[in-house]
Amino acid sequence: MSYTLHDWPYQWLGPWKEYGEGYEKYPSIKDFVNHEINAGYDKRLIEYLNNGVIVCVTSGISFPSPFDGQIKRDTVAYRTDGKWLWLDNIADFVAENGLVIPEQWYCEIRERDFIIPDVSHEQLEQLPLIISS
Repeated sequence: MSYTLHDWPYQWLGPWKEYGEGYEKYPSIKDFVNHEINAGYDKRLIEYLNNGVIVCVTSGISFPSPFDGQIKRDTVAYRTDGKWLWLDNIADFVAENGLVIPEQWYCEIRERDFIIPDVSHEQLEQLPLIISS
């Protein structure tokens, strides 16, 4: 997978090839690090990422930081805003490691004034399947 934040065609973000075996088809987190763009982010982005609707939760031991291998959270959740799906540990990576999110998604978040919209059961049922992407 060679897409970057400028041409990301999916509506999910979070599994990285650095997680190891079984994640080879996912992008490298290195392709999503840009300290200059990250420095321009509104600080409310972290709150947005941490407040998405939880879809499911698993042990954080399965998702150590792709930067240093440390377990940063006891659990890792998939979260959504009804359209996008993400692993919530990306909030840590945005705050601490210069991670950037796809441009289209950031624009949508800004347009919502960094407020998570209400998410319906129908929207949850329509979320993208990361496994098939």
